Amino acid sequence: MDSNAAEDGLSTGTSPSSDADGSYISCIFEVDLEGNFLKVPPAIEAMTGFSREELDLLSMQSITLVGDRPLVTSSIRRIAAGEPIVIFDVQVFSEKKGSIPVEVIMLPLGNGPKPDGAWGIFIDTSSRCNLLDRLRSSKEALESTREFMGDFIDLMAREMKQTLTSLLLTLEMLDNGFYGEMNDLQKEKVGQVLEMVERLKVTLNEAIETSRDVREEVVLEREVVDLRSIVEDALRGSSGALVGRGLKVIENYPEGQLRTPADRKALMQTVSHLLERSISQSPEGGHVMVDVELQGDVVQFTISDSGKGLPESELRKMFDRLQLDPEKEKEFLSDGLNLYMAKRMIELHGGRIWCESYPGLGTTFFFTLPIAPNKEGD
Repeated sequence: MDSNAAEDGLSTGTSPSSDADGSYISCIFEVDLEGNFLKVPPAIEAMTGFSREELDLLSMQSITLVGDRPLVTSSIRRIAAGEPIVIFDVQVFSEKKGSIPVEVIMLPLGNGPKPDGAWGIFIDTSSRCNLLDRLRSSKEALESTREFMGDFIDLMAREMKQTLTSLLLTLEMLDNGFYGEMNDLQKEKVGQVLEMVERLKVTLNEAIETSRDVREEVVLEREVVDLRSIVEDALRGSSGALVGRGLKVIENYPEGQLRTPADRKALMQTVSHLLERSISQSPEGGHVMVDVELQGDVVQFTISDSGKGLPESELRKMFDRLQLDPEKEKEFLSDGLNLYMAKRMIELHGGRIWCESYPGLGTTFFFTLPIAPNKEGD
């Protein structure tokens, strides 16, 4: 395209064009092979604060920050050498704003075999840069929140451990008659409180371990594992809770072995927690369903309870790291962190995890894992 391009349908670009915050969208310019302006649009006058007469005496390099001037020169040389288009980012000097980030799109100018110069467009990228800055700030804030979350849980756990230790000592002294004899009802109640304190200690230890995992980068220790055996081992580990609540387990597995490289400990923790959660949500005498299904090159795990189900509002934040709800999960204060870690572990394995629930119909967790192809003889 020659210089006449700036005189026809594109000529509107020579007038300042700005968006809602006053930044200039684009403006068309022309320069010779030394970078001297041949055509100066009003938008560049507005950007820089220089008058047209001043700009006529300046080059394209002159209106950019010192560090960007070699880039402008090299870009013009590339056009002179025959490149059809050059795109680069520079900072244009502005008396009012200090500098304005712009994207420059430059093309050859003239009809001859060699270009007489270059023409192109300045695109004000201030809004884009501001957005990137906000995204970087959001990322930094997220990292700070992550660190704060771990530190907060550690502090909370230490404080609670000290309180629980004192409480446990007092209860043991009561149980041993140090403060006088108790009747049978008092002994029963003290015994119940002792059990609750012991359970809280276990939960605190889980929270401390989880907070460390939240803050630290997880490195998987992969080995070829049998996925069915992981589920069966997790069920055996939960057998006491299943029997205690009188729950029936419904199991379904595909034929043959399901093997894949994975971190066995990480998968065991994930399956065990989902099972514990399903057990806690199922009514006594209800059931828990575990289904493993091969679907092409992935295996899908399904773990369902027979509880009351959850509303849509809770499902949306199910795997949120900050989802800690002691009112709804009294026995699992670290439940929100465990679900967040489950999501991290499954995604690190190349799978995905999600949850479906309907009030009155229970809750179902699904997760998938890529499956290793079977070898001959397996």
